[in-house]
Amino acid sequence: MENLNPHQHIIVRRYKKVKHEEHGGAWKVAMADFALAMMALFLVLWVINSSNEQEREAISGYFQDPKAFEEGKKVPSKYVIDLGGSPSVSDNIAVSETLDPDKILQADEIESLADAIEQRRMEEMKAKIEAVITASPTLSPFKNQLLLDITTEGLRLQIVDQTNRPMFDPGSAQLKYYSEDILWELAPMLSELDHRLQITGHTDSSVVNGLREEDDVNWGLSSSRADSARRALMEAGISKAKIAQVIGMGDTAPLKPEDPGASVNRRISITLLNKKLDEGIKGRTGSDANIDFINADGTRLRQVLWNLVSNAVKFTDSGEVSIRVFTSEEDDNRIGLTVEVEDTGIGISAEGQDKIFAMYYQEQGSKRATGTGIGLSVAKSLMTAMGGDIWVSSELGEGSCF
Repeated sequence: MENLNPHQHIIVRRYKKVKHEEHGGAWKVAMADFALAMMALFLVLWVINSSNEQEREAISGYFQDPKAFEEGKKVPSKYVIDLGGSPSVSDNIAVSETLDPDKILQADEIESLADAIEQRRMEEMKAKIEAVITASPTLSPFKNQLLLDITTEGLRLQIVDQTNRPMFDPGSAQLKYYSEDILWELAPMLSELDHRLQITGHTDSSVVNGLREEDDVNWGLSSSRADSARRALMEAGISKAKIAQVIGMGDTAPLKPEDPGASVNRRISITLLNKKLDEGIKGRTGSDANIDFINADGTRLRQVLWNLVSNAVKFTDSGEVSIRVFTSEEDDNRIGLTVEVEDTGIGISAEGQDKIFAMYYQEQGSKRATGTGIGLSVAKSLMTAMGGDIWVSSELGEGSCF
């Protein structure tokens, strides 16, 4: 039976609470400082590992004088750093009322800087082309015939003749097969570069004995050879817009002036034009969009006309030599230009008319044919290169019309 004693004992347990001293949140601040310091340390280590010496110098300079650095480059600072390290504005700055520092920079230093940048780009392209020549199985055997230099016109690549390995046959504008291979190998690389091309032909000073100075064929030959190089490059993928101009220099710019007859003077130059010269060439077109232009090379056209007129005068004892120019409408709103040179001289036989434009051909029985017989052949080549043509109609004793 349950004990129902009225005097039941009650036990009370008491726990003594110990009060700690107040310490606040200082440890949290210390922990945050430590974490921040570790983050800064790792950031510095990352910067050191991932940057070069120049970048590290720019970063160091920024923290020494932040206002003196813009976009990682040091610029003249308008602040004076005091001993405390805090930037203070210098109010006592003299300002010229007549001299603008910005304009001086644009007129002098910026132009000089642009020239330096282009020069550096030319040097980089030169190194790139040299590397391609060395690595190419097609170009490396001709390394001694491929000359690279930087001129006032731009980066010039010259393909020169060697005694036993010429680019052309003597007196011919037909490229040798290996010369075409060189141009075809160069074309893809030249097409990628952001510069227009100037193609120049050069000859040595070899002349035909007894030939008059005005009958010098080196002008026409160098022009035809330059145009042959232009044609090969375009067939290999160079666009028409990439060609700035094609020039024949004759023997006026020898590579070895002390030896005008040297084989290296016979060469083709391909120049990647600098901006200044390219803009000068573009400026020749004028500014009036309504002007009609003739699609022809003025130098070549003059040479062709000079040859035709000289022949007409030479083979005409009496009568006249006349020059007529007229136009004709063609498709696509184009205008054709026709020039006729007619004489009342000795004329050309029917058989001779079929051969008159062949290289070295001279009319049989003509005592006046004192030249080399290549003038009309060169004229034909020049007209073909300009997209035109040249033909003749004649009768013996009645004169000729070209």
